[in-house]
Amino acid sequence: MPLLKGVYLIFFQLPEVEIGVGKLGEHIFPAGSYTYVGSGMGGVIARVRRHLRGAHNKRWHIDYVLAEATNKQAIVFATDDKCAECTLSKKISSLTASQGIVQGLGSSDCNCNTHLYFLKNGNSEVCNVILDNCRKSALLYPESFALDDESQVVWQNYM
Repeated sequence: MPLLKGVYLIFFQLPEVEIGVGKLGEHIFPAGSYTYVGSGMGGVIARVRRHLRGAHNKRWHIDYVLAEATNKQAIVFATDDKCAECTLSKKISSLTASQGIVQGLGSSDCNCNTHLYFLKNGNSEVCNVILDNCRKSALLYPESFALDDESQVVWQNYM
């Protein structure tokens, strides 16, 4: 079976906390809701599972942040468009309800300022805007999943 390629959003909560983010150094994160934009062109499901479960080895910037996170959930968009990650990140950065956090986090391989956003009004506004845009464009097909108590993937189709 071929690996599913795609991009994803991880939604999560943080308490006010100072986190060392690898080579990006120490950063203070305000308490609240966040979203991270990522991609998995070599297998998006495995990448998202790793983020939701918690990584033992810190490989990506987001691994440091997610180690402190609670209420982690994901929306996955099946696509082989390598520009989709940045397109999604730029869409979120254009919303007044979002604020880029930690320059270079998750974006060391592109021209975006960051792929991590603080959500001033919680998750719902960002989710609604992104999902509405996806439905209208028919370019990305979102599905949501989280891990249940037994670390199994639970799916919900938004279309």
